[in-house]
Amino acid sequence: MNPNVRQLLTLLCTACLLTLTACQAAPPEAAPPAPSSQSASVSQAGPDVPAAPAQGPVPAPDLNGNGIAEEVRLVGTAWGDTEVQFFENGVLVNRESPGVYLCTLDGEDYILHYRVENEYPGYFLYSYHIGRFSGEPDDLFPEETGQWGEVSFDLSFGAPFHRGFDPEAIAAFAGEINGLLAHSVRLDERDGALAAQTGLTEDLDFLNSFPEVFVRAPEKSLLENLEAFQETMTRAYPPAQPGEPGPLPIEKPLDLYFASGVGAWSTWIHLDPDGAFTGSFTDADMGVAGEDYPGGTTYLCLFHGSFGPAVQLTPASWSLALEELVLTTGHPVGEEWVKEGVRYIASEPYGLDGADGSALEPGAQFILYAPEATGHAPGTELYGAYEFWTWWSRRNTLESAADTLGCWGLHSLETGYGFFS
Repeated sequence: MNPNVRQLLTLLCTACLLTLTACQAAPPEAAPPAPSSQSASVSQAGPDVPAAPAQGPVPAPDLNGNGIAEEVRLVGTAWGDTEVQFFENGVLVNRESPGVYLCTLDGEDYILHYRVENEYPGYFLYSYHIGRFSGEPDDLFPEETGQWGEVSFDLSFGAPFHRGFDPEAIAAFAGEINGLLAHSVRLDERDGALAAQTGLTEDLDFLNSFPEVFVRAPEKSLLENLEAFQETMTRAYPPAQPGEPGPLPIEKPLDLYFASGVGAWSTWIHLDPDGAFTGSFTDADMGVAGEDYPGGTTYLCLFHGSFGPAVQLTPASWSLALEELVLTTGHPVGEEWVKEGVRYIASEPYGLDGADGSALEPGAQFILYAPEATGHAPGTELYGAYEFWTWWSRRNTLESAADTLGCWGLHSLETGYGFFS
């Protein structure tokens, strides 16, 4: 795959920065209350006291708007789990996982998918989309998205890679999703039967995760609690005080690799104790062959460079600045040539490139982690470093101080890319 295309996919899949987006279609826009900025103000203005959920009857929605109500069933699958299936006149028209919501806005029925992702300590992604399906009964899953939104943030206050924590954006998202949940029923499995829960709200439970540092005030609004949380956590976990510049904390060369864990591409760096390095990027695609190159196509970049002195941040992490990066492929980027039946295309050094895909300039910042680095709690080396963690092919959860990186790691602060020994 062309590295520029792969980079675009990586940027789209990684929630690097705090975002809050919404795209509305006409039916949800008329919902009472409006599930956008108006509902956000409801959450910000009132006390931070969530409502208690309750059980209700399983509804019979009309998700394609044809005037025929669908029957909702909980059905076992061949894989031993269950799914929520929708039938119209006995014909299966849609299937969902338990935990999906039915949302009624202005008399119209919609599917609401709401997810809270916290697969890595200190990193959160809240997202939703609502839609409906308007296809024929024999056309499964023709769902059309009518409105969507997301907000992401990390709790690595004080870390060099902290990507942001915006109380107003988070509160606005919570108000938006709560405006939808107020008109929704969650379909779950309970004791082998389909159960419908109502009265659910998003109260941002991460605010309760650090009682030794912060206790939310029920009499205050969600926005006020988020602002207080940000202030308290920033004070409790200030930026590390860098030490004096010195040599890299390695006594022999390191071989570091940046790769997806699957596929034929990788970038290799041979890092010497004095900060000098050499390396290469290769991406072989045997399927892109021609008469003159039956051996397929390979994207290639050769390079060398150096890092400046290391500045210790924590017992197991050091800050590095790129001093030099020189491409030595022998061909300008984009040029093609054929050698021994293989077509080569000169490329940028994937992993040592920036957001625009071009090779990094001197001054680009990195962090070098020792195998002892951990990330189980605020203030530890890897807490909140989600982007870096996603490139670790042997990644495991970091739930306690005993859970460590277990290898050397090089973290590009420009992109979040990670090289591992």
